[in-house]
Amino acid sequence: MAHLQWRKFRFFEKEDKVITDSNLKEALRNIEITCTASGKGSICIGTEDGAIHVLDRGFERTVFQAFSGKVTNLQQLKLTNLLIASGREIDSSVDLIKVYNLDKTDISGQFVCMRTLKVHPGKDSTLPALTCFAVHENLTLLAAGFSDGFIVLYKGDVSKENSGKMKVIEQRPPDALTNLLFSQTAGPQIVLYATTGTKVWSYVIDNKYERLQKLENDKGCPARCAVLSDQSQENQLVTGLPEAVYFYSSDEKGQCLAFEGEKLMIAWHKNYLITVTKDNIVPPAGKDFARPALTPVRDMFTVNVYDVSNKYIAFWTGGAKMTGVKSVVCEWGSIFIIGLNNSFCQLRELDTQKKLDILFSKNQFDMAISLARTQQYDKEGLTDIFMQYGDYLYQRGDYDGSVQQYIKTIDRLEPSYVIRKFLDAHRIHNLTTYLQQLHKEKKAKAEHTTLLLNCYTKLKETTELNNFIQSKDEKSFDVHTAIKVCREAQYFDHALRLASLKKEHQWYVRILLEDKEQYEETLTYLNSQSFDVVQKNMLEHGKKLVDALPKQTTELLKRLCTNFGTDPETGNILRADPTDYIKLYVMEPDYLVEFLEFMTGNVANLSPIVYNTLFELYLKQFTDSRKLEAPSSRSTPASSYSGDRKLTSVENKAMSLLRDSKAPYDMDQALILCQMHDFREGILYLYEKAHLYKHIVKYHMDHLEFDKVIEMCKAHGDKEASLWRDALIFFGKHEQADGMGQNLKYVLEVIEERELLSPLLVVQSLAQNTDVKVGVLKEYLTRKFKHESNLIKEEESQIKKLENEISTSQKRINQIKHEPQQFPEKSKCSTCAQDLYNPSVHFYCRHSYHQHCFESYSDNDQCPLCVANNQRFNDQWASISNRNQLQEEFHGKLSNTSSDGFSLVSQYFGFGVLNEQK
Repeated sequence: MAHLQWRKFRFFEKEDKVITDSNLKEALRNIEITCTASGKGSICIGTEDGAIHVLDRGFERTVFQAFSGKVTNLQQLKLTNLLIASGREIDSSVDLIKVYNLDKTDISGQFVCMRTLKVHPGKDSTLPALTCFAVHENLTLLAAGFSDGFIVLYKGDVSKENSGKMKVIEQRPPDALTNLLFSQTAGPQIVLYATTGTKVWSYVIDNKYERLQKLENDKGCPARCAVLSDQSQENQLVTGLPEAVYFYSSDEKGQCLAFEGEKLMIAWHKNYLITVTKDNIVPPAGKDFARPALTPVRDMFTVNVYDVSNKYIAFWTGGAKMTGVKSVVCEWGSIFIIGLNNSFCQLRELDTQKKLDILFSKNQFDMAISLARTQQYDKEGLTDIFMQYGDYLYQRGDYDGSVQQYIKTIDRLEPSYVIRKFLDAHRIHNLTTYLQQLHKEKKAKAEHTTLLLNCYTKLKETTELNNFIQSKDEKSFDVHTAIKVCREAQYFDHALRLASLKKEHQWYVRILLEDKEQYEETLTYLNSQSFDVVQKNMLEHGKKLVDALPKQTTELLKRLCTNFGTDPETGNILRADPTDYIKLYVMEPDYLVEFLEFMTGNVANLSPIVYNTLFELYLKQFTDSRKLEAPSSRSTPASSYSGDRKLTSVENKAMSLLRDSKAPYDMDQALILCQMHDFREGILYLYEKAHLYKHIVKYHMDHLEFDKVIEMCKAHGDKEASLWRDALIFFGKHEQADGMGQNLKYVLEVIEERELLSPLLVVQSLAQNTDVKVGVLKEYLTRKFKHESNLIKEEESQIKKLENEISTSQKRINQIKHEPQQFPEKSKCSTCAQDLYNPSVHFYCRHSYHQHCFESYSDNDQCPLCVANNQRFNDQWASISNRNQLQEEFHGKLSNTSSDGFSLVSQYFGFGVLNEQK
């Protein structure tokens, strides 16, 4: 038998004592069951006396009389709580189909009969018997089959009286119908399956016609031996015959399962096929009696539950045969077997976890996986099963099989769990297989890529390595890690190819330079790349290229920093900042000069760093050229480098850069560089550009350039008088070297002429040098003393004059205050020069006016002729009174004076600046 090849598992628990109520047991024992049905939470039993018994989940019984004759067929719908029953009344030869609503009861407590339908294929006096019927779940179709092969189809609402039309299907089988079943196809069409004892037909029903498809012409099936499968078997028709179980779709015959034995009935529960097989068993002869020759046999039955999808038997009666099996109904998730004396036996399915535990205990992992998938297990649950299966195969030494199971856990199981198992050198092939799949499913990390590539390199799997590198799926592995591993394994060509395929330009350049040392190929590659690629790689690897190929690299940098092309989006010229590449020329200063000169000549608005660096390089070349001169030249003092000396080309370049008004170099830095390299022309130029005249004079003094000192004092002494004082001190110290003191005399003449210093400051300045003779100052001091004597005389004369004026003024003031003032009688008006007449106005200043003249010329009570002088005096007095302003003015003039400050102090002393503030 075929089912002997199927594995057997006890996935159902058998319970015999289902009904505990003794009254119910007795009531059921006394009825003769003709048909059963289940669905929508109840089990319905039809009996020989026309009654229908309805049992709910608590096995509470409801009985109602459906027919006076026996109940022949029952069908309970799954979607609506309707029960359809067929049977005959005692005094009638016409079969009836009644529709009961099990949710409604009438006044007497009986279920409501919604419709009674008389079914017969024609108007002949001899009516065939109704053998089977079927109602579609949508309540729009009802099919009735008769003993003569007729099939009557009702279209309309089955639950309403006088609705729908009856139609006899013309194409019909020649013998009695045994089973009718409706099945819904994937589309809108409905299939009606019809079976007889010898044939299996299907009708595809639409709105207009029924299309017949003959599925089987030699094998039919008895009544109750046909059932519809579930979705897992695509809702196929299943028929049971003694030799096998057959499957049919709407248009063809399907698989065949060789389950032998005379089938009493078959049923379908969830994904299980249930078969009840009749066995004829002769009872053994007793010890005390001999079995008669014709001893009757008892009807024994075997009940098997098959999982067709997973190919195993979920329950079997085995040696414990069952007697008197009358029906099998499926409800409330269990299978109920009605047996001898109408007793109930329940098969309760184990939960999925218990099933899996049973399979695990028997190492049936393939079956467990199939079962879990059938039960819609989630990925996490399946992963756990795959892991256990893999561990089991690993322990048995089936490494190839175990790695296949571990591969199925990739989405959930941590890869390190699997990798640790295959780190042994002998298992490297299995590890490679797992890592390959890990990358295909895009779950690999950088360390996994490293490990896989190491496996390839150790196994010398060049082909696999090439295939891995050439993978078009960029997310399947970490490119950088792959390149690193290839480099470490010295697969430089593979690393180079991978970098090229994945457009990893920096890695490509790094491999060419660091691993293959192909500098020319690197420059060729960079010349063909985009601006961003060249810019980044030159910043990172430019130093090596400059050291190896300075000329070619410099040409590339010139192009990169001037005009590398245009931006396709903005249209702007692509140009890099040359300051970023100055550091590349640490060992090649001459090429750096060439690069920077090209930049300054072709690019505007450069950074000051470019000019500062170029100027520093010029000065370095200047210093190096001086070191190469003959020893005699090197011993030449700095003062010998006069302005008449012809400058070298490097000096000319340096001075051209300094004189370039558009060159934004840093003057302070340039000056420091000139001083460091003793670049005379640069120092003097920058001093003069910065108006540092004292520094220029000091530079000439330090180099004992007497003529240059006088020349600078002449040129800038008017702007900065202190230069002459510095020159006086300098020439005083170098009187003997100064050509008989001619320069000193000239400086003294200028100081005297411009009154730049007082004689005291001159004497103090020269007194710092004890070698200066008094004769040098004799003529200067004689002239100054004579000039001072004349000034004293003039001041004394002025003092006497002012004293007389003060005395006269005091007398006049006293006279005005204490004596009456008389005005001449014959005075004239001071404005119109006419004789005065009253009314007239007189002032203490001796001015007189006609009243109308005074009013015309005066805006106030002051004398019109004296008002201007009075206002000037008042303003001067007010300014003198403003002590703070005078003090600031006094200190400012005193700090800036280059002549005699004593006169300035005397002047402001008269203004009262030094008086104590009250």
